Amino acid sequence: MATIIRELRIKLGLSQSKVASYIGMPLRTLEDWETGKSKPAPYVERLIYEKLESLTAEEIAQIKKTINP
Repeated sequence: MATIIRELRIKLGLSQSKVASYIGMPLRTLEDWETGKSKPAPYVERLIYEKLESLTAEEIAQIKKTINP
């Protein structure tokens, strides 16, 4: 189920590092979720998905522009 975050991340055109920075989580954690090495708690996955899903086009552009790398 962690792949829903990956699918949405790709749909939004955001890299793993941009999403991890935006959410405030370690990049390695997101990488592990997306590769199936570990799983987030269902409520955490849902909260992250909802946060990403609610982004406007302007917010996505800002994340792409300002959050490094």
